[in-house]
Amino acid sequence: MTNNLENLKNYFCTEHEKKNFCTKLCVKGKCFDILYDYDKKHEIDNFVSNFSEYLPYYVYNADTLECIDTEGDLSTILKEISKKCWNGPNVPSRNKNVNGIFGEVFLDFYERIVKKATVACTYASRRDFNSNNENRGFDNVLFCIKNNDVEFIFAESKFVTDKSTASSALVKDIKGEPA
Repeated sequence: MTNNLENLKNYFCTEHEKKNFCTKLCVKGKCFDILYDYDKKHEIDNFVSNFSEYLPYYVYNADTLECIDTEGDLSTILKEISKKCWNGPNVPSRNKNVNGIFGEVFLDFYERIVKKATVACTYASRRDFNSNNENRGFDNVLFCIKNNDVEFIFAESKFVTDKSTASSALVKDIKGEPA
């Protein structure tokens, strides 16, 4: 039996990693993978493709992902599963203008696929399962093991149009203010 979870990771690394995180920015020895926008239409197409195919990996647990048949056209399989999980109870129905899932999916993709971190949990605080209220707390808590040390990453995402908006939205989150 093939390892479907590993097949999915390999698929995202080969088919999507360079579509959205294709440039490294280095500042004082620290390198960060960043999205680099060459062509707006091309970038939007890449975003839609990445989001719609990665959403099931973000939403479902490892046991569910192991049951996904990864034989055949994986892009089509993932897009069909994405439609089902988007319209089901796993992704609460919220105002798309302030729905945090768009940034959260890319944060998860960046941390788990690009940076190879392991998720410890999503959201440091939780909400009721059937609630449409936004979760409060960090979007992801992840860890990496480097040189026999465990490095924890407390991550928050903002899917916005500019750095100023991201900064003010992040400060509001830290203060616990509504978006």
